[in-house]
Amino acid sequence: MIKRISFLFVILIVVTMTAFSACGIVAFAQSEVVSYEEYLHDYNDNVTYLLRYSTEGGYSITHIGTGVVCEYDDFNNSPYDGKTGKLYYGGPGAYLSMPLKLVGKITPMQYFGITIEENEQLNSINNSFVEQANAMSTFTVTSNDGYTLINNYNALENYGAIANSTQGAVAIYYSLRFFNDYLGGNCVQNGVSTNTLYNNIASLFDSSETGNLQICQALKECMISYMNIYTPNANLSVTYTIISPRSEIISRIGSNKPSILVMTNSYSDSKCNVVYGYSGNYYRISNNYSVSYNVNRSYVYGGVFLG
Repeated sequence: MIKRISFLFVILIVVTMTAFSACGIVAFAQSEVVSYEEYLHDYNDNVTYLLRYSTEGGYSITHIGTGVVCEYDDFNNSPYDGKTGKLYYGGPGAYLSMPLKLVGKITPMQYFGITIEENEQLNSINNSFVEQANAMSTFTVTSNDGYTLINNYNALENYGAIANSTQGAVAIYYSLRFFNDYLGGNCVQNGVSTNTLYNNIASLFDSSETGNLQICQALKECMISYMNIYTPNANLSVTYTIISPRSEIISRIGSNKPSILVMTNSYSDSKCNVVYGYSGNYYRISNNYSVSYNVNRSYVYGGVFLG
């Protein structure tokens, strides 16, 4: 259910976000107009986030207490389109809703199956937004948009979405295909079809892992196993690092090498995303349905790097 906000409050929010935009936190182009807004709750049932829609397309999700944008996109529709009931946000990939008839009868954590540890992770990320907000006045924007780099995103998009897929295996699929086709990695079998390549990868990927570190390890082991079996002459290394490896991520994006990010606070099927651009505190990521958006770096646990 959409909760209309008073005209005065909308003006205050727009003015606030414009101020943040001047400091490098950009949700929409300043010429765009917010068409409407709705509140999102955290797992403790607190009103913690604001979902904003632009009349020209796109959306942003903002942490109300600090004004820091959690994620945004200037082109794609809101991930909450079509959802009804009480709306919840658990980080990138966790766009949730509870039927109104159950509100007050069961806690959000019980309904969504959220553990205490997962809830604490989200609270920790929200606390880190306070530090970002305090640093905005001296923040310098640095960016390297994937659109300027051999059309990284276009290449990933052209590979297409794979139905009924495991996101970690798809992220590996994107990475191997890109290195093979654009960087001469020789890491994919010659003439292999999309489905065969994906199935070969998926058969080697341990999708049962849910822990952040374990997912990083599973991604690395899958890529190594694939190349050992199918392309033993690839001669590409695979490494991973943890705890928001910003310097290595932006270095690789600048070298036109998309990598895989593992997100700290998302459901297990939305933890693995290909990153191909950055701007300030935000990474541009693509999920396994070829939908791209910008996420705050506070949500990133680690990165897995090929080559």
